[in-house]
Amino acid sequence: MTTKTLERAQWKSYFNETAKSLETMQVEIEITGPHVGDQIEAEWVPLNGLSYDDRNNYFDVATSRLNHRIPGVKKIAIEQDITGLKSMELVDGDGNHQILRFKPPLALPELAMS
Repeated sequence: MTTKTLERAQWKSYFNETAKSLETMQVEIEITGPHVGDQIEAEWVPLNGLSYDDRNNYFDVATSRLNHRIPGVKKIAIEQDITGLKSMELVDGDGNHQILRFKPPLALPELAMS
């Protein structure tokens, strides 16, 4: 796997391009920081979308259960392999690290028709 930090000028275009490939994924959202501890905000829920608002400097993660907004984004690092994006780490305006992990949904076996 490869980890790289995205330049701020890349953020909006990167997520506009990447969002389509993540439409069927599940996401886990973890927040860590000195004032919030270490907590799981969402555990493997269907991802509806990712977006970055460059005008107001916030990042949105939309899931089937909640909309998670990350204000004052200072840094975005991504981890990917040949199959695509595996995780992201965003540093917010308070210095918290917001970690998004992605995985495909569980593939269920096909039912045999009698």
